[in-house]
Amino acid sequence: MAQQVSSWNHRLVRDEDGRIGLCEVFYNGDVPTFYAAPQPLTGETVGELRVEYDQWASAFHHPVLDAKDFASKEKAPAPEKL
Repeated sequence: MAQQVSSWNHRLVRDEDGRIGLCEVFYNGDVPTFYAAPQPLTGETVGELRVEYDQWASAFHHPVLDAKDFASKEKAPAPEKL
């Protein structure tokens, strides 16, 4: 069953092996429900990279989330489908 997604952002997530990755985290209301595996920083222009970089940087202003605390391990939908 697909999870309801109301928003997403970039967050630091500690996986089951203790490694921390910069991930897209998806929320149902205020509750983080699942996350996407870390992705490389990419873009078609330097401007696009800067926007993505700034979004990533915001993750460092929040506590690290633990993968084990997510409501679902379901794979995140592709961003274009949100």
